[in-house]
Amino acid sequence: MSGTPKSLAQRWREEFHRLEAECPWAGPRPQSRERDGEAGYRFVAREGETAHFLNTVSENTLVVYHGESGAGKSTLLDVGLVDTLVASDYAPLVWRKWGLLGEQDPEQFLTTRLRESEQLHPEVVAELDTGRTLLDVLDELYGDRVVLILDQFEHLIRSRSRGFNGMVDWLLKVNRGRQARVVVSLRSEYVYQLARLMKSAKPFTTAYLELRAMDRPHQIEEVILAPRRSGKESITEKAAAELMRQWSLAAGLQGGSPDLRNSDAQRKASWAEAPKLLAVQACLYSLNLAARVRTGGTTAEVDLVDVEKMVMDAKAASLRRQDELDIFRYGFDLAIE
Repeated sequence: MSGTPKSLAQRWREEFHRLEAECPWAGPRPQSRERDGEAGYRFVAREGETAHFLNTVSENTLVVYHGESGAGKSTLLDVGLVDTLVASDYAPLVWRKWGLLGEQDPEQFLTTRLRESEQLHPEVVAELDTGRTLLDVLDELYGDRVVLILDQFEHLIRSRSRGFNGMVDWLLKVNRGRQARVVVSLRSEYVYQLARLMKSAKPFTTAYLELRAMDRPHQIEEVILAPRRSGKESITEKAAAELMRQWSLAAGLQGGSPDLRNSDAQRKASWAEAPKLLAVQACLYSLNLAARVRTGGTTAEVDLVDVEKMVMDAKAASLRRQDELDIFRYGFDLAIE
């Protein structure tokens, strides 16, 4: 009914999407084809990592793709790697929601979910309708050109259900007797949980592939400036330079300079950890909102005054909380609020 009042959750969701749509940066979340398809400039290409991923998948049939939380695994998969696989004549099938697996047969579960998500080619669906199994059909129609990508696999591990053991058994069956290639994507801290899978797989068919976090100065600079370089109203040159200086200070680079060639060695010497990409995106999101509040507009350019004010606010919050907050940790908290 059109007259039914919207729930608090509905109103919150609509307001969130409105705020997000007006921000030139992605904010504190993974990027996706669905939500960022019209803002491709947000995705900072990782040509080296993409080529390495493609080579690894082409040489192995079972790949564990891992990285620390916020490294950008799901973003790179959804926005970059799927297209790369397609361009290389592979047929990628991606699934990342494990809450309903339970004790279902893994193949039947994936068959149902992939059909519902409309990822399966009509020829595959037609064969399934005759009663054939998914793996039989994929073997016949694609051979070794199909890549089954199981993303956010740590959620299945954390559930501590029989579903995880059943999925491992099924993946071993795929590895030993089928042509499909499998990529299991998860956070690095959960990789040890896949020891049985990797040890029991066919010899010379497996590989580990780590995605390193985006923590190089030139990568962070590209994230900050990508909208500006694409002609979007986003951030002034002085504000971007100051934000980069603040990132370099937080990362432990000498003098806050992002231009040091030996940045890794300098960071190790200072025992500082570079702010995560997710924190940088969250900070940019908060700065954009602050600029809009300052100007009273639906869009606004982040200025030096916005960055300097947030630096001061972060210092004040540090004193109140008795905890050292840089502008990125503080900006992340603001984005969540």
